[in-house]
Amino acid sequence: MSQKLVFVYNSTSGAKQAAFDLLHKTVRPETYQCKLCSVTYSGAIKKRAWRDFLDQLPIEHVFYYTDTFKAAFPSQLVHAPAVFLQQDDNLTLLVSPNDFDKINTLTELKTQLNEQLKLRIKSPRPGEK
Repeated sequence: MSQKLVFVYNSTSGAKQAAFDLLHKTVRPETYQCKLCSVTYSGAIKKRAWRDFLDQLPIEHVFYYTDTFKAAFPSQLVHAPAVFLQQDDNLTLLVSPNDFDKINTLTELKTQLNEQLKLRIKSPRPGEK
């Protein structure tokens, strides 16, 4: 069984949007709409603790913007930010936008993900990731 964590940013792809998002996060961080971005990045730089957390995950992970997620999963309705567990062709919501409303720190996000993963992932066989 193929398993993967699917992260969806509450933003669209593209250099222009990235520049706008960075400006928004810097000038008015309290109104920025992507909690996934704000707790995992410091400005335009991914936080080291987040990189380390992702590196130690027992399954693969992939990141999408809302537009690229819709292109990859056209039949899946998405409200972002969100985190899904993909098992083969099935997506299970692990962290909803409502959950992100209650997450204020990277530690809280990592705790939530660890709890969800303990409940849902199947341990890989030796030699698999």
